[in-house]
Amino acid sequence: MKLQNKDLVRIAQGLEHLSTQQTAAWYAVNKNKRKVQVHLEEFEQSRRDVMEKMAERNDDGSIKTKMVEGVEVLDVTSPELSHEIELALNNVANEEIEIEFYTAPISMIVNETHSSQYIDPLIDTIFIES
Repeated sequence: MKLQNKDLVRIAQGLEHLSTQQTAAWYAVNKNKRKVQVHLEEFEQSRRDVMEKMAERNDDGSIKTKMVEGVEVLDVTSPELSHEIELALNNVANEEIEIEFYTAPISMIVNETHSSQYIDPLIDTIFIES
């Protein structure tokens, strides 16, 4: 199945949520978490490569960062550079990858109560109608 990296992130979030819940689909969840992890690591490395290449630097050569609401983010003073970095990161997020999921019947989760935020990305990718 072809997916964009950003879709894979949503699937990973759904799998992570299900892995913390009582579910009949535990085998499919754990098997797919392992498959997804490899691709997520590649995606994260690509994001780090963009930031390493394009980020502004401190005098000591380290990447300029700042804290925003408790999260460390790039400190970019140039609006043009900020836009270039955003475009590059969007390109990485939109890259297509090929992954074969272990599928399970949707009936395994249909009677369970889960937030659609986590389940929607898993429907027709991991959980399919039989």
